[in-house]
Amino acid sequence: MNDFPSLPERDLPAGRHQLLKEHLLNEIQQAAARPEPAPVRKKWLRPAFAGPVLAGALALAVVGGVALMGGDDGGAKGGTEAGGPQPQGAPQTAAQLLDRVATVASQQDALEIRDDQYAYVKTKAAYGESMICDALKLGPVKTREAWISVDGGRSGVIRTDGGPAETTGVPTPGIASNTYYRHLESLPTDPAKMLDWLHKASEGGKSEDQNTFVLVGDLVRESLVPPKVAAALYRAAAKIPGVELVPNATDAIGRKGIAVGRVDEQGGGRNEWIFDAKTYEYLGERGVLTRDSEGGTATDKNGKEMKCATTPAGTVTANTAVLERSVVDSAPEAHAPGADKDHPVKEDAGEFAGE
Repeated sequence: MNDFPSLPERDLPAGRHQLLKEHLLNEIQQAAARPEPAPVRKKWLRPAFAGPVLAGALALAVVGGVALMGGDDGGAKGGTEAGGPQPQGAPQTAAQLLDRVATVASQQDALEIRDDQYAYVKTKAAYGESMICDALKLGPVKTREAWISVDGGRSGVIRTDGGPAETTGVPTPGIASNTYYRHLESLPTDPAKMLDWLHKASEGGKSEDQNTFVLVGDLVRESLVPPKVAAALYRAAAKIPGVELVPNATDAIGRKGIAVGRVDEQGGGRNEWIFDAKTYEYLGERGVLTRDSEGGTATDKNGKEMKCATTPAGTVTANTAVLERSVVDSAPEAHAPGADKDHPVKEDAGEFAGE
């Protein structure tokens, strides 16, 4: 169970592609509405969330749905090794918090889930947006629903704000960040082995520790994770250098909690996973700039170069809240993005493969 083949080049999860596509289309539409021709300028901070969560639905682990960057100021506290006795009172370190989260996850009862079923995750999320040359600001909160096939053998389905359902495509086998249940079920349950696998599997920026932290967020974001695997993920995350406790954090629907985060020195923001301070349920994620983000320059309609607005440190760049996680027998009829909406695909017919 813990022997893993060599991994191919990492791809973004299908859901992440769709999120980025939605943001890009929004930018294009806004740019088209302005009379002055100028290039669209936008700095994307990788949303480490997709998810964060309510208590594990159907007795599955309490892990995140949609991890982001940022959070309230809260310096790293000295760590204690995860896995020891539960300290009394509020957690004083990131390691203490993640140990409690892992303990809650490990105590859930794993269910027998059929290959023909779907994991269903409902999330509220808002992402950073900017008009041409304006500073980045948080956009409106939208509802996102996702259906991920248990075995990865059918297409996933997503729906935003009750709109038409769209397929997400077939997941590429062997990709570390795949979130279908059978892939997650194959991961190590020992924290040391999990950390070793995460280091080897993660890709992205220059920092291996940041890449590893982001991969954990990708795996728990919009998924159902088996209890023992969830516990191993959180205990492994507690051993990543730079992970810090954030005493106060708020998700996309205003629920207050306690969080762990890690500053991305390359990107200039912090990824943060938010948990309920009493039950240690995964609530959501948030991204916050940790330094000013220069806006660059653009050319106005007269050909003159102008300086764009700077987005200040402390700006929230993404925020999510997981509302529901469950197992369902089918997904709604859906069409491929850009396809004929009058001829939807029946996703429970097994014609596609899942996210």
